[in-house]
Amino acid sequence: MLNMKTGFRRMVQSMTILIGLLGVFAWASWDQLGNLAHMYLPETATSLRGQWVGILDVEKPSASLAKKSEKAVIRIDFRGSNAALGIYEGKGELFIEGEKNPRPLKLTFVREKENGTVNAMVECEGINFFDGKKSAGMMAVKLQGIGASPLKVVGMLYKGDDAEYQALRMGLGESALPTDTGEQ
Repeated sequence: MLNMKTGFRRMVQSMTILIGLLGVFAWASWDQLGNLAHMYLPETATSLRGQWVGILDVEKPSASLAKKSEKAVIRIDFRGSNAALGIYEGKGELFIEGEKNPRPLKLTFVREKENGTVNAMVECEGINFFDGKKSAGMMAVKLQGIGASPLKVVGMLYKGDDAEYQALRMGLGESALPTDTGEQ
């Protein structure tokens, strides 16, 4: 009789541990399942998720007291990184007039508030912060940096795709585009 009680007790302990482990696994996977489901939700014209493009004004620091102003084209693709908390991430590029190559952009901890403001940390040469205000499918943005050669970039973004980005880039003028001479 003693062996039956001990066996039952061990079975209950084993089942409790197994249920606890399954619970921890389900809780840890819930975030990932939410992110997966969020990818398949329809993208709307007013949602942050998706690709945004636009033309921006860039203020570069210069040796003289006057700031040098140039145009730039930007493309950012926002994707959910934590659907449960409403945190996004963004990747893209910033092409500044007169530069040979676009600057890669990586936005982290992108937060969209109910009033339409969007804030993020940015990893890009000369830029550290992203602030935006969404309304009616458009987003007014300001990107700015701190450090050795900070940039200040302001303008409007709208939902777009790669073809629109390339058209905007071509619109900056042929002198702004890198040229391939074919020489090796």
